[in-house]
Amino acid sequence: MIHRKVERGVCSTSSLIITLIFLSLFGLGLYTKDITLTARITLRWPGLQIFGGEEAQPNQSIFLEPSNKTVGKGCDLSQGKWVFDNVARPLYKEDKCEFLTAQVTCVRNGRRDTLYQNWRWKPNDCSLHKFEARLLLEKLRGKRLMFVGDSVNRNQWESMVCLINSAVDPGKATWTVGAPLSVFSIQDYNATVEFYWAPFLVESNSDDPRNHSISQRIIMPESISKHGIHWRSADFLVFNTYIWWMNNPTIKVLRGSFDQGSVEYDEVERSSAYERVMTTWADWLMHNVDHTHTSSFFISMSPVHQK
Repeated sequence: MIHRKVERGVCSTSSLIITLIFLSLFGLGLYTKDITLTARITLRWPGLQIFGGEEAQPNQSIFLEPSNKTVGKGCDLSQGKWVFDNVARPLYKEDKCEFLTAQVTCVRNGRRDTLYQNWRWKPNDCSLHKFEARLLLEKLRGKRLMFVGDSVNRNQWESMVCLINSAVDPGKATWTVGAPLSVFSIQDYNATVEFYWAPFLVESNSDDPRNHSISQRIIMPESISKHGIHWRSADFLVFNTYIWWMNNPTIKVLRGSFDQGSVEYDEVERSSAYERVMTTWADWLMHNVDHTHTSSFFISMSPVHQK
């Protein structure tokens, strides 16, 4: 386990973009706390558009004025376009955030252009709230925000930490990397932003983040409680499971359990197994989470780490 004191402090395109879209949904949960929002987000983008249809240049300042309507009921966040903004973007820079792992550090991995950090999502019928790190920290005071899933969601966790760290005073946060739970703690706010590694959400033979590159991946579609006990007390839960389902048309389903030493398995069609996992997850969420206390989100798809 790695535990270190944090001084003040990207850059996967997916980390910045999807985190910002999540923030808009997360903001809805904060402002309407009496509603538990389980969001299935499938984004479609036919192409990246620059506001006004012009080609952006590095020395241009292009900023889209917000519409009169802010996020609220009736606004479809999935319908919109990417707009270029080098006034309010980027919200953080890779070299200023020490928490990004090598897998998601685009600039450190040799990417020369940085303008991709200046794109932001603009819904057609409203404007997303301006991101303010201190306001988010206030909303998180005394609470736990937890990301659960695979490396794509870990990417979102790292980006969220980078986003809020700019408002944390030096020496007032700790960063603990564990297996399967990693935690960023902000002492002045008694708040944590956490990540729990569960690439299939249910039990699998890939549940150790230190040793998960297993060619023969096996799951237990109806077994989730071992993971779930770590999620129950969180105030905000953000789930995903996606990229690990894309390797093969079938997936191996264990007969019996890992605890009993079972080794036999069935080959099941991927879509059928995914449906079983989602049913298990939804049933667990329905019966084990206090929906007056916890807001739950599900991100169904996301860009992968690679270009």
